[in-house]
Amino acid sequence: MSKHATNDLDYTVTVDIRNVGEVFGRESVQLYVRDLVSRLPRPYQELKAFDKVSLEPGEMKQVVFQLNKHAFKYWDDQEGGNWVVDKGEFEIAIAASSIDIRLTDRLHVQHDHKWRGL
Repeated sequence: MSKHATNDLDYTVTVDIRNVGEVFGRESVQLYVRDLVSRLPRPYQELKAFDKVSLEPGEMKQVVFQLNKHAFKYWDDQEGGNWVVDKGEFEIAIAASSIDIRLTDRLHVQHDHKWRGL
């Protein structure tokens, strides 16, 4: 897995998927985000993107996910309510399902973000 940031809240995550079997197959590639430092209670991990990939035997394909502020934000109803992203560590997980995590990496959001509306 590789990741590239264009700014503090825009990331491109790229992962290579290979069919190591001897028959045609399909794989559901899921991307989960987990906030490791949230001020408020949040789900353990949140599904933010997915793709279904068809692969011939031995074939490899690259799956690319674009993440933006919507992948990291949550509703903070304190102080009148805003969408926020807390600065700090986030874990990015590539998985076949929520319990079948295949790869993880971390990224760091440098600044707190707050805004009204979506």
